[in-house]
Amino acid sequence: MSSDVFEKNVSELIRRGALQPDPARARERFLREVAPAEPRSWKLAAAAAAMLVAVTIVWSARTERPAGGQPGQSTKPERPEPWSGHPLRTALQDDLLFEQVILRGRLRPPKVEFHGRSKAFPEGLFFQVRVHRTWETYVEGRIVSCDRESPAGVVAMQKQEIQFEWDYRGPEIVRLEVSAHDDLQERDVVKALKIPESRRKWAFPCDVWNQDLLWRLEPQYTEAVSLAREARELAGRIEEACASEALFKSREKSLVAEAERLQSRASAFKSKSLFPASMGEVEFAARDLAVSMPIFKWEAGKFAGPKSYYTNDKLANTYRGDPFGFDAFRRYLDEAVAVAGREYLLWILRDASVSSYDENHRKLIREQALKPGVEEFAQRMLLIDGGGNGLAELAPEIRVLKKK
Repeated sequence: MSSDVFEKNVSELIRRGALQPDPARARERFLREVAPAEPRSWKLAAAAAAMLVAVTIVWSARTERPAGGQPGQSTKPERPEPWSGHPLRTALQDDLLFEQVILRGRLRPPKVEFHGRSKAFPEGLFFQVRVHRTWETYVEGRIVSCDRESPAGVVAMQKQEIQFEWDYRGPEIVRLEVSAHDDLQERDVVKALKIPESRRKWAFPCDVWNQDLLWRLEPQYTEAVSLAREARELAGRIEEACASEALFKSREKSLVAEAERLQSRASAFKSKSLFPASMGEVEFAARDLAVSMPIFKWEAGKFAGPKSYYTNDKLANTYRGDPFGFDAFRRYLDEAVAVAGREYLLWILRDASVSSYDENHRKLIREQALKPGVEEFAQRMLLIDGGGNGLAELAPEIRVLKKK
């Protein structure tokens, strides 16, 4: 084969493989590989080189084309982004301060922005903005809402507007408190004010979420139920280990560590999820188990529960005030599963009130219709018409798991 023919063939192969042609390098490599050498090593080297060239050309010529898409286009479904830049629903009605709360869901990290506008106040007036997050907890058979104070700051009015922002950690209900007290102001600004201090304070709720609530709801519910059942199973294994003092001592270290890990997981999930009430129960139960095991006692060979100097050598109580017992913990954790179901329904009610009650909400109800905490209300909610008439009236009932 002449060098011209060789160079032409190599160039054609490279062109078809979408590689940048380099005839000089290819010719040099060919002459180097066919140079006289020991017969056996020459054959092995030539075979290896030929295989390498063939694999390289074939791989380079291959075009990635995911099924159902264009080249280079991913077919993995993307998690929907919360829509960004649209005002959220609030409940402030005041002729002095016009407010707007906006979720900037496409920022990294996402932000919530409070904008207040007014022509009644002078430039440089300072406002304190405080954000109270609504927190759910389970108390004596009821899911109860309470405020948990978090971000706060002082901002000055500029061009008849104030702005305050905080990190968006997921769907939540907040109560905003805005005030412009005299003790925040410069003396000359106070003199210029014509609005009395009593009228310079506002408080109003705001629903902080958009489309992201519905795709978060079901996976978080599944995780909450899983954690509650994991804690229940752990309580059962601790009880089994208490069959004898020797058996428990051989397992104590690992069981305490497992309870502490579960407490930490439940606490972390409670702070960031949509299910704080149920996760609070899991956290408290795991904590009780972890701190009780080091003071477990046996009397006449039988398990006597946790006792110590701090309990006056009497049986310790659980976090609910009941005498310590594994049946009590199983009951608490079964209730935690039902509480998660009620929290699931409450979020559906909240979202339906913000937008409208539609098939997306009904689908979520149907998927969990037989689960504890959901089954008692599923059929009633599914029969409600598209206008959502009667949904709001269900909320007080859903919050009650055990009547006094």
